[in-house]
Amino acid sequence: MKKNYIIPTGICIVSIANIMGHYFPPFSLFTTFIYMSVIVGAVNYNLYEINFKLTVLYNFSLLLLNDIFIRKFAGGTHDSVGMAVCWLMFQIGFVISTIIMIALSLKKNIKNENVHFSNFNVVVIGAILIQIFYNFVNAEI
Repeated sequence: MKKNYIIPTGICIVSIANIMGHYFPPFSLFTTFIYMSVIVGAVNYNLYEINFKLTVLYNFSLLLLNDIFIRKFAGGTHDSVGMAVCWLMFQIGFVISTIIMIALSLKKNIKNENVHFSNFNVVVIGAILIQIFYNFVNAEI
């Protein structure tokens, strides 16, 4: 059974949190790691069963989309302190989300032992690529 409502739910949570962050400035900035962890761990849990690798790509895309929304609409790019807080909150959310995905990949790898490119490897390689991309395009602090 396809879960067609899950992907829009994650995008809506990110959008609503950043709209609230626009009107109540510290909200989306300081709660990034909370709602991103909820999306990665709870909301997208059924997506891991459908296609683990695409779900990991979707999760990392949501992390980057959330960071773009925070920088564009929730503030934090006007001075070096704001940019540092944006960077710190992205890193905290990234680490917690990656730990959740690694835990889920280890659980899923036990079930699928005959795969050539394991779910754990996908999460680790995705995390490395996202960090390289993020640090390459990140505004200087």
